[in-house]
Amino acid sequence: MKYSFYHITDPHYFSKKNYDGDPWALPQWNDQIAMRESEEILKKALSMILKDSETHTVIFTGDMTHHGDKESHEELTALLDSFESDGGNVFAFTDSHDYPDEMPVFRFGKDGKPYEKEHMEKEEVLPLYKKYGVHKALAVYGEGESFVAEIFPELRYIALCYEKSKNGFYFSEDYKQWLKNQALSAEKEGSVMIGGIHPPVIAPNPVYSVISRENVFENGKKVGAELAEMGINLVFSGHCHMHGIQWSESENGKPFYDVSTASLVGCPPKMRRITVDTELKTAEITTILMDLPELNLGMSLEQYCRKGFLGSLEEIPYNMEHDVKAFAETGGGISLPKEKIMKHKRIVSRAGKFLNNFTFGKAEKIARLGNGLKKIECSSVKDKKVVPFVFDIICNIYSGDSYISPKSAEYQITSGVVSVIDGVIKILPVDFKKLTGFGTLKEIVEPLLFNKGIDHNNAVLNLKDLSV
Repeated sequence: MKYSFYHITDPHYFSKKNYDGDPWALPQWNDQIAMRESEEILKKALSMILKDSETHTVIFTGDMTHHGDKESHEELTALLDSFESDGGNVFAFTDSHDYPDEMPVFRFGKDGKPYEKEHMEKEEVLPLYKKYGVHKALAVYGEGESFVAEIFPELRYIALCYEKSKNGFYFSEDYKQWLKNQALSAEKEGSVMIGGIHPPVIAPNPVYSVISRENVFENGKKVGAELAEMGINLVFSGHCHMHGIQWSESENGKPFYDVSTASLVGCPPKMRRITVDTELKTAEITTILMDLPELNLGMSLEQYCRKGFLGSLEEIPYNMEHDVKAFAETGGGISLPKEKIMKHKRIVSRAGKFLNNFTFGKAEKIARLGNGLKKIECSSVKDKKVVPFVFDIICNIYSGDSYISPKSAEYQITSGVVSVIDGVIKILPVDFKKLTGFGTLKEIVEPLLFNKGIDHNNAVLNLKDLSV
């Protein structure tokens, strides 16, 4: 049998009651997510699901609200309740943004500035979401943060909970035993078991495991292999706002797939539609890019979110060269004190000029040092600026669109420059592998240019035992 459902993660709902003034009067730029538009985007997504003739089922994997304030939780759950009243079926759980203990919770005053406000405690939040999980469950673990539910005949869904140490996330031994029992029960009753979790088990790309090692699982591929051995071959995740599909394989040939989905309100704004064939043991993954022309943004929602995501980042090289004072005003965001920037404004200006004028033609000369002085044909891109290319790569990290051909001049030049940097790293008294988990910088960079593995957006995954 084939069963379809949707995956939405990190909707980061932010109530307009958190704006003392008109939220539409405030600039949106310089935020990773479209908070102001979160209500409209979520409503559009739920409406699209209700119009699907095959399924009205959706799983959410955490960070339901942006800051865990009462108004946002109340409005969001009201939207989900209305969706279910119209025939929808929701499975959801909360995570760190829904009850932030360490981050500030804020509202915007009439002056447009953020002011701190109170958030809801975890003990207050969890009961609000029990109707989307615990109350539908066949089994629950502990206080109910992990549950198993039959979302369709022959298809069970398990919401996974995790522990955190200084080295990252992990599953406790007691919890793993409970998982084994639940997976065994599903197998005995002829059901396929899939999972949902907030942070990815396997990082969606190498960069994330480097820049945020404390927010990934300890030895994620090994954990994935353990889940596969239990009979949990497919897990949907969020948290990092990155779109990617990664996999591992157990020693016995059982596959494990981690399907990480971008934030519904992030860059890019995406959700997924999944069809599981319980007989053939396959999962067809389709990505849906959100758009909202009714908001009259003057551009597509994707373009709007990209502009919001990059924010003043794109202005940095220009301001370094032409307006050091403006660069100094934003320097705090990149850990550069204003006073130091202004003290060295001539050096900053020259550095900005270098960046703004750095082309692939100039980069090719550096790249030669990394490929045995072999000239790279780059006539078609020699005048192409490198900085905008880097910004494209940054966005591609989140979108899963890593398709710069290895035969292209951009790829070869970038790879050559990275080889030069790797050569420098080798002679430095630095344990690069200990710092990053990778042997070379090239191992990190090249997958960001071209994805040689499973397509991050659309794929058909084989859930069967690969050893058979």
